[in-house]
Amino acid sequence: MQDGKGEGKEISELFEGYRANKSALIYPFIFFLRRYLMILILTVMPWSKYAQILGQIYGTIAVIYYLSAFKPFTDGFMNLQERVNEITVLLAAYPLFVFTDWVPDDDRKMEAGWYLVSCILLNILFNIAVLVYFLCKDLIRKLKRKWIINNKKIELERKLQKEKEEQEALKKRQEVIAGLFHMKTGENMIGQGVFRDTDDQIPGVVEAKLKANEDKKSDTNSNQLIEMKSKPATD
Repeated sequence: MQDGKGEGKEISELFEGYRANKSALIYPFIFFLRRYLMILILTVMPWSKYAQILGQIYGTIAVIYYLSAFKPFTDGFMNLQERVNEITVLLAAYPLFVFTDWVPDDDRKMEAGWYLVSCILLNILFNIAVLVYFLCKDLIRKLKRKWIINNKKIELERKLQKEKEEQEALKKRQEVIAGLFHMKTGENMIGQGVFRDTDDQIPGVVEAKLKANEDKKSDTNSNQLIEMKSKPATD
């Protein structure tokens, strides 16, 4: 099952960027068929330059018609690029007749050669411009994504810092409230006469004196109990 899924994924990658219809998916077949027919003409009729040139021209015209009618690629700019490339091939194919026996003038052949070089150079520059365009577009997209991620990261750090500060402030408020509670408890004890020292307002001192007071009461009760038990024995 995994091998089948892997093969299906590889096949789908071959048709990535094509429209999901039969007319678009036959473009790779047309691509190879055109070149196969050209190789066949060169092999079967190597002496006929006219058949070779006409085969190139008619094949290019058919591909231009197919690209204009069906637009096999999902990206409209890709369809435009393919049409421009095929039109350049067509424009470069017509001057090839000048290099046959039909035109014996060498000056005309030189002019046709410069025209052919110009067509090829313009096509190269066009494809380089397209490549630079897509590279810049991809770079801008990546920088924009990175900028968004950094902004989200900064916002998250700020949020965490704010939550931390709020927790620290809450903790401080709780400590202050606890301290006020202990101070209030100490003041109540002082008012009742349990504590008389000024340091009784300190929470630790209050607890220590409360414990000492309880121990003192326990000792007093123990002594009274002993005295009560000892009185009958003396009588």
